Amino acid sequence: MIPTKKELKKKLKQYVIEKKNYFHLVEEYIQLQKKFEVQTFFETLFLYLDFLYPFYILYKIFTNTFHILDFLSIYKSYKIINDYIRYTELENEIEHWIFIIKCLGGPWISTNDSKYHLYVYADAMTRLIEVSQKID
Repeated sequence: MIPTKKELKKKLKQYVIEKKNYFHLVEEYIQLQKKFEVQTFFETLFLYLDFLYPFYILYKIFTNTFHILDFLSIYKSYKIINDYIRYTELENEIEHWIFIIKCLGGPWISTNDSKYHLYVYADAMTRLIEVSQKID
């Protein structure tokens, strides 16, 4: 059951809710989750190799066997590491949303499909933004 706005106002005073596009963040997280939560052994192996490849490039630089085309591999590794950092940031942020929503007695809607479960929390955070704006 969705709590009334008065009840949420009382509980919400102790939390800071940032105004963000939560649905966009969930969509970004799901795309990165598909990339980093691999299923097979070989996908996992290739992902680890992409993470370790910069060390191999350093070895090639120190042994003077570095080739100009290795820059493409460096860029690929940089992109993967950067995406992984963003993935962990979003994962921690979504866990924080879940904590806030559960502390306030939510989620207030549900879904039967686990694929869309994060959208439930994005909806709850959007509702909290609306309520927090009316508090001010």
